[in-house]
Amino acid sequence: MKKLTVNLQNCYGIKKLKDFDFAFNDNKTKVFAIYAPNGSMKTSFAKVFQKLQSGTKKDLDDIKDHIFEREPIVKEIKVDDADIEKEEIYVVKSFESFYESKNMANLLIDNELKERLKEVLKNRNIFFSILGDLSGFKKKIAEMEDQLLKDFSIDSFLQNLDEFDKGELEYDYSNICYNNIFDDAVKKKIESDEFQDGIEEFLVKSDEVYGQYDFLEKGKLSLAKLKGISKKLKDENFFSKENKIILSGENDPIEDWKELNNKIKDVENILKETDAFKKIEVSLSDVKGVVLKDIIENNPEIVKELKKENLGELQRKLWLSYIVKNKESFKKLKDDFQKFSAEKQSKGFDNTPWNKAYKKFDDRFTVPFKMEISNKVSSIIGEKLPKVIFKFYDKEQDRLISHDREKIEGEILSQGEKRALYLLNIIFDIEERKEKKQKTLFIIDDIADSFDYQNKYAIIEYLKEISEEENFYSIILTHNFDFFRTIHSRLSIHHKNCFSVAKTSVGIELKDIERQSIINPFKNWKDGIKNNKKCIIVLIPFVRNLINYGINNKKDYIFLTHLLHKKVEIQYDKNGKYRKAEENNEVSDDFVIKKTEEITFGDIKEIYEQYLRKSDFGDISDTETIHTAIFGDDNSDGIVDSIQDFENTLENKIILAIAIRLKAEEFMIKRINDCSFVNSIEKDQAITLFKEYKKLFKTKEESLKILGRVNIMTPENIHLNSFMYEPILDMDIVELKGLYEKFKTMDEA
Repeated sequence: MKKLTVNLQNCYGIKKLKDFDFAFNDNKTKVFAIYAPNGSMKTSFAKVFQKLQSGTKKDLDDIKDHIFEREPIVKEIKVDDADIEKEEIYVVKSFESFYESKNMANLLIDNELKERLKEVLKNRNIFFSILGDLSGFKKKIAEMEDQLLKDFSIDSFLQNLDEFDKGELEYDYSNICYNNIFDDAVKKKIESDEFQDGIEEFLVKSDEVYGQYDFLEKGKLSLAKLKGISKKLKDENFFSKENKIILSGENDPIEDWKELNNKIKDVENILKETDAFKKIEVSLSDVKGVVLKDIIENNPEIVKELKKENLGELQRKLWLSYIVKNKESFKKLKDDFQKFSAEKQSKGFDNTPWNKAYKKFDDRFTVPFKMEISNKVSSIIGEKLPKVIFKFYDKEQDRLISHDREKIEGEILSQGEKRALYLLNIIFDIEERKEKKQKTLFIIDDIADSFDYQNKYAIIEYLKEISEEENFYSIILTHNFDFFRTIHSRLSIHHKNCFSVAKTSVGIELKDIERQSIINPFKNWKDGIKNNKKCIIVLIPFVRNLINYGINNKKDYIFLTHLLHKKVEIQYDKNGKYRKAEENNEVSDDFVIKKTEEITFGDIKEIYEQYLRKSDFGDISDTETIHTAIFGDDNSDGIVDSIQDFENTLENKIILAIAIRLKAEEFMIKRINDCSFVNSIEKDQAITLFKEYKKLFKTKEESLKILGRVNIMTPENIHLNSFMYEPILDMDIVELKGLYEKFKTMDEA
């Protein structure tokens, strides 16, 4: 795979993504990472590929704009200029409850055994086809197999071949079609009181007939058994060389098979002439009974098998008759399966692809259970889906407790553990593709979402393993910038393969992300402060936190705080406490900080030099205020007014967050109108102002709603934290711009 071309229009939430090429040119470019904030395109993109992976007409027709029903619909995905094949796609969703891999069974044996199994299953299908013809199931082989297993109370044909290996039988019902007796309507007729009463009477009469012939004895040498002997004598050419048999009570010896067969028919004819037999025939005079009537006429000895209590045994006798009739085919199947079983047993289960895949999971992920397949053989040979048993260790009683999947997913596992189990099944699917060397494009949709850090890094480790496979290519989508940054580093994804999603008026674009923006945005800003007001401003909260976490210089810390909170000119004591006007102002350690609107770029140069060792702002005027740079003045627009919807960068978001905070505080301070109260706020100024505003203006619902959103959206966005601005990174630029615009039009009343 050298190039993947994506051309989408009006596909779910994607308005347009025009002819975007993912160039998989070499091993260094086999993985792409896309940072896509929620609501931008991530789920829609993955969903398109998932429908293509399914490939059904229903799913392909489902790819469209379901909300606005816009047209035209374009859904072109090409690999090296040819339409992508559905087998080449594998979509990993963030989570799917109760998902279970369909490929587990394929991993339970190695490739060599798979070839031997193919031959076994081929012979099995041939044999079942023969049984289908004899039993009347014909093309309904699966239905026939289910009935056979039910009749013998077993759950596997191949694993119970000994039960069908009966050698010679005392009966031969191979000419009787199973479905002609056990069709629902015919069986109902058989089980009727009228028919069952007729059988009782017939059996009494048959005893009388048997009594007329010394060579027959009920329970030892029945007519059915004699017919079997006759057939055997014929098949073995017994009557050659003038061999003869003498039947007890008969004067003349029987010299050939035809004569023996005539003797048997004489007995059958006498049975058919009894009133009891004729009554049975009469009860079968309707359409549904005609076929059974013919069976009984040709096989009168079967009547006793039709008693209610004998029907189950008759079902088994019919199957065994078919099998004995085809004993050579059966023997070949049994021999092949025994060889396969012996080889499988010798190889064991420890080295199977399934066990290797599970070991990868067990070694890396933290879950409270162990897993086993309880029906390995049935799973391997395709008779049953793998049945997974989960074992939990009880330390107190030193024992293992087993549960099936349905119970643990429904009642036992936490959401995180369910996600881990889901991921295990994904691993089974991927490992099966690895075994087959299947060329695969993986579309991975926020797979690490909601995992704890230990399991999140286990996922990243597995993604790295996938990225190193020769036939595997990946596009990883996430709304979490911390995860985006981590996979860039851990998977060694080239920064040219890292994109962010930008919404435009006509659709979406995938924008390149500069390397330093991913790895270390702070260094990028620090190195870029010359002639760049944005870089200078976005470093304000960073430097402020450096001071707080390091040297803890109160004056410098408060100075920068005046740029992040709306402040008037305030006098502080050496501990940074607000000095009220009536207090002594002659203390030498006191210091005064300008109000927010008056602080200039020149004022912060000394601070930047001390903490960043950078203070060359280039051509930016020392006298220009930071406030004017952000908001503009009568002569020019500020930075916030120039930010476009598609400029979804971190620095733009931080500047918007600062601007929103300042505008919100300005709005509240003006209405609270209490300078002493405002100046005395030492921390959490925005929240403190909001509480006071809420107390004074309970009825101002619209403004309270907007200010509440400010307090939810901006606190973490202006302060450096352990996630390196992750909250604001995951916020949409349009949402921030919309909130800022509200303060420009908000009613002052």
